[in-house]
Amino acid sequence: MTEPSRAAPYRRERRERVHVFDATKLPWLETPNPGLRLKPIHLDDARGEFLGLIAFDPFTRSGLHQHQGIATSFILEGGLSDYLGPVNQHEVGINYRGSTHDAMAYVPTVLVSYNWPIGSDRYFRVARFTDHLFSRIDKLQVPGFDAKWKTINLRGSVPGLTRFPAAQEWLDRQVRTRQGKP
Repeated sequence: MTEPSRAAPYRRERRERVHVFDATKLPWLETPNPGLRLKPIHLDDARGEFLGLIAFDPFTRSGLHQHQGIATSFILEGGLSDYLGPVNQHEVGINYRGSTHDAMAYVPTVLVSYNWPIGSDRYFRVARFTDHLFSRIDKLQVPGFDAKWKTINLRGSVPGLTRFPAAQEWLDRQVRTRQGKP
């Protein structure tokens, strides 16, 4: 008995400039961690690259892991929490290269995640965003904006975590500028 043919999970648009992925045609893959499933569109363990969906059953933990590059996650449904706090439905979480954490889902959760390789166009876009945000953080710390903006300490550190390289470069430039060095 032969399996019925399935449509490809993606199609190439005119001149191959756009790839449209139909995740409904891709299978969920079980992981060694019960209650955690992946639906990868692109996976390269050697380079630390992943694009796809990640699903958590209630009370499932991701397991302690360290990010090899920038990982951007959009929560489609549910939410995750770690020692820095929650990321809720329709919010974006960004884990910088070297960040280490163990996320926990208290409700069924599905997110889209991608780990941008260092030196890639997307990595530079996040670096540019970081520079833009850090350079203007004081504008968010005035009356009229959420009071939590006032609690941000850009120089703060978390034991065991490595700061995103572009953020560290921005902080280093500020020190050199104050010291009158180029």
